[in-house]
Amino acid sequence: MNTEGLTKQQIRVLEFIIESIEHRGLSPTLEEIRVHLGRKSRGSVHQILVGLRDRNRIRWTEGCNRSITIVGNKAQHRLPADLQAKLEAYCKAHNERPSDVLADALTLHFDALEAAGTNAEVVA
Repeated sequence: MNTEGLTKQQIRVLEFIIESIEHRGLSPTLEEIRVHLGRKSRGSVHQILVGLRDRNRIRWTEGCNRSITIVGNKAQHRLPADLQAKLEAYCKAHNERPSDVLADALTLHFDALEAAGTNAEVVA
């Protein structure tokens, strides 16, 4: 992980976010980050997150819990801008995580292919 240009607190938060995503499969909440840092307010955590976002290290969907993603993470794929906008709007309106919505959509797609008998062999 490239930490050039980051403060010690930003590095600590970024490492915590990465660890949370890798081990739990979801990003931490502001409250979880606050507790991890031993901070008294979520506002100070938000400032750190904004700094990471401004340095293009993370992004999130406004109003959608656990939507923090790591920019440049090879495990993540980019959607076309129009689909990304629709996904973000849907997640905000329904308080869902983008990863959950995408997982559901892919499951439905593969189930439909299998039901139609057109499913290509999938290697797990």
